[in-house]
Amino acid sequence: MFRPRFFHPGYLFFSLIFLFFTPSLPSARALTPATAVPAGGQGENPAPGLADFADADALNLLIKKHYQVAADASQSLRLQIRRRILSYKGTKDHADFKYSYNRSRENARLLGARTITTDQRIIEVRPEEIHDIPAPWNHEASLYSQSRQLVVSLPAVAPGCEIEIEIELTCANPPLGFWCEESFALFDPIVRKEVIIDCPADKILHYLSPGRVTLAFSREALPSGQVRYRWYGERLAACPREPWAPSAAETGHSLLVADCSSWAEVGNHFQKLFQPALTARIATPTAPEPPLPTRPENPAPTALCRQLYRQLNALTCYDISLLETDFTLQDPARTRLLGYGTNCDLACCLVRELRARKIESRLLLINREHRFFTQDRNLPYPGWWNTALVECEGEFFLFHPARPAPGDSGFDQEWALDPAGGEFVRIKDNKTATTFRELELTLENFPRISGSLQLRLQGAAATPWREQWRDLAPREQEIALRELLHLINPEARAVSPLTISGLEETAADHDLVFRCAINLDQFAAPLPGRPQQNFIYLNPPELPEAYTSLLLDRRQPLALRHNAEFHDCLNLTLPPGLQVTTAPASGSGRLPGLNWVCESRYDPQHRRFTLNRKLELQRGLLSPSDPNYERFLSRLRAFQRPEALRLILSPSGR
Repeated sequence: MFRPRFFHPGYLFFSLIFLFFTPSLPSARALTPATAVPAGGQGENPAPGLADFADADALNLLIKKHYQVAADASQSLRLQIRRRILSYKGTKDHADFKYSYNRSRENARLLGARTITTDQRIIEVRPEEIHDIPAPWNHEASLYSQSRQLVVSLPAVAPGCEIEIEIELTCANPPLGFWCEESFALFDPIVRKEVIIDCPADKILHYLSPGRVTLAFSREALPSGQVRYRWYGERLAACPREPWAPSAAETGHSLLVADCSSWAEVGNHFQKLFQPALTARIATPTAPEPPLPTRPENPAPTALCRQLYRQLNALTCYDISLLETDFTLQDPARTRLLGYGTNCDLACCLVRELRARKIESRLLLINREHRFFTQDRNLPYPGWWNTALVECEGEFFLFHPARPAPGDSGFDQEWALDPAGGEFVRIKDNKTATTFRELELTLENFPRISGSLQLRLQGAAATPWREQWRDLAPREQEIALRELLHLINPEARAVSPLTISGLEETAADHDLVFRCAINLDQFAAPLPGRPQQNFIYLNPPELPEAYTSLLLDRRQPLALRHNAEFHDCLNLTLPPGLQVTTAPASGSGRLPGLNWVCESRYDPQHRRFTLNRKLELQRGLLSPSDPNYERFLSRLRAFQRPEALRLILSPSGR
């Protein structure tokens, strides 16, 4: 959730659903792609319009989901899948079928699973090939996780075969009402997918159709007195597997359905979940810190809130989605006594203790995946909100195992939902996540150089670094420092102890700063063909270097999940007799998603060269179909051209 993983421990780094259906089983032979082996083992002509799927690894012949929804939102779901395997990769992807559910309210039952081989043998799955396991992604929060995964190991899966699966899921008294997301863009093409929802005639369902997919829709009254909603789509292209891609809902390929009529109603559902914890009696604080002052003794509520936050932040936080728990929040006194809780448990504890001291605060709901809310805000949908943070006096406090500093939530400029009124709130961190790298170097005995390195991290940029460094032993810090220096220059070595300030976030400005003196034995090299000249290679900004590899031949939009800034500063003092004759050009510009400034100057009087580079990354979606996409990619390439990374030195007077 938190962890805006834009930063590699060395310097920088960034951190980055489905199943569906239909009414009648299409003929397997009639749908055979042109290059696929037909299920019956005989060569047959492909169905019209399916030739585009010939290079797929698997083909979803049928995905059908049928919901039965009661008046109290209790529901049952029957899922049918029929899939054809077309390649070895398709075999690896689909030999194990996995379905996730929350065991606190849901029960999943396998109705049938079989493989139809190329010679038309039907092999049923055996009981020993069916497993129900804890969700592996929640292994660090297994104490609170209610997520399970039904795993079916299908027999004899090979290219040319077909697999059929049928599952029934029941859910009683869901705490957030009825809601579902149905994706019509999977990693493999879909021949037909159908979604059916039957509900009482007096129960109104609200839905948001996918903007990028054309679906047939109908609504009809049934003889039973229920109403049936039905959507289906055919011949749907695959969604490419690409890093940092947005979800199907964010790209307009998902159908969203919910029974909430307003965001206030959504907020009311969550209010009922949080209310017991927010109104519980507060016991005497048991943390080792001195007793906190009461409100009248301390006129600065923000300072008191920060003190309380730091105290609670020292407890063990289990990072888990609220939707994967049993929807029960711990009593704040119990959280204090145990010394641990989930993100939401600790947030409730902070709000309750602030209220006990008559300090206004509110609990806000956020999305752990940092999703983008565009048209989705038109549909009151409970499924987006899966964790919480606290707002007090305009500052936002997030609980996470990485222990972010007060006011540095990592959700800067993202939307939150106030459950008390159903209103959207824009989160504003104290500082933008910013990384400053400054090198102060002096070229002494050519080509030997000495100087100092300072790395300053602000806002959420400092959080993953603090998490990594705060528990390192001295020897481990030496190794981590070598990794850091290697990314600056493989020849760089530290010649003084590393000093670190702000590691425990005690400074008022929360900045984390690393400083050390460094030496490089070979900083400059002779310019080929010009023995009187030398050149210095400047490292490219790591952000453009990483993004360029992600953007080449891309088909999916690029999801820029976080606002961030990157500053590089090089100050180089030359010895007498040398001057800078060629340096990177200065310039600046603005594009959707990226702003940049490059300042390059040489002061001959003091023989001092300065290079300042600033990159500002802006949260948003960047699509290959956008006219600015190619400009964005061209600008990133420009940062890596030789003329942007080369500094040429010549003897003075030449």
